[in-house]
Amino acid sequence: MDEVRKKLDLAEKFENENKLLHALQIYKSLAEGEEPSVIALMRLALLYEKMGRTELGAQTLEKFLENHPDEARVRRFYLQYLIKQQKYQEAIEAANLISKEDDPTVYTLVGLAYYYLNEYKIAKINFEEYINSNDKSLLPEAYFYIASCNFKMAELDEALKYIKKSEKLFGLNPELYLVKGMTYYAKKMYFHAFDALQQAELLDKGNFLIKELKAKVLFELGDYAKAKKVLYEILESGKENAEYFTLLGLVNLRLENKQEARKYFKKALVLNPEDNQAKEGLQKCRKRKNENQGPTS
Repeated sequence: MDEVRKKLDLAEKFENENKLLHALQIYKSLAEGEEPSVIALMRLALLYEKMGRTELGAQTLEKFLENHPDEARVRRFYLQYLIKQQKYQEAIEAANLISKEDDPTVYTLVGLAYYYLNEYKIAKINFEEYINSNDKSLLPEAYFYIASCNFKMAELDEALKYIKKSEKLFGLNPELYLVKGMTYYAKKMYFHAFDALQQAELLDKGNFLIKELKAKVLFELGDYAKAKKVLYEILESGKENAEYFTLLGLVNLRLENKQEARKYFKKALVLNPEDNQAKEGLQKCRKRKNENQGPTS
């Protein structure tokens, strides 16, 4: 085992023991030496990130690339680092310095940056460029993000087409089934949406977005008791927002639990006074209360 390898292993040991400054010193000495270690450099940037000093991590990578502009591995890592730090525009600019012919996976990183900037059309083009390249290692992810872009652009049939392609290659992605469920929900194909969400929940039981959409689907299917149960599960976990309370109000209204419905509509309006569904629901509760009381003499 060479000396560099020994030092890397020691630094990793220090990291695992939470002796971060010790690890930092070793990575820095290896990354800034006469023959800098690329592995040490990348670990140094990640350690800065762990320590909450992400700007310093980015600067370390930038400085290295100024002196070693042809180091493709570090440049690609820098691109990933920027995306992870949500510096999407900087990532797009950094990607211009990488040959996408030599490394077609860069298309997927640029696609991701545009996706998170809500530039879905350009994101889709980049993922399609990757699909048309010779590299096929990230096909399931590329198909998934094209499906997501299509969903965001309300091109629902196209979204389903790419979901099916991704599903054939990698069917263990809960996000894939969530987007599938969202797409079928938008198409008002509620039974299909429910099946997709059941699959998503099997793969990711703690995802509250899946549970929320599942409750909405159950409401549309008229299974109000199950919708209520799912919403209570969400609330019991401490997750609260106006939309959950509004949906619970609507569910209870359909179940003729007017007092419960009124309570949840009021809770929704405390969190979001502009919630029109909650306002309308509260009016319906009052109207039904007046109808039940009948005319007064």
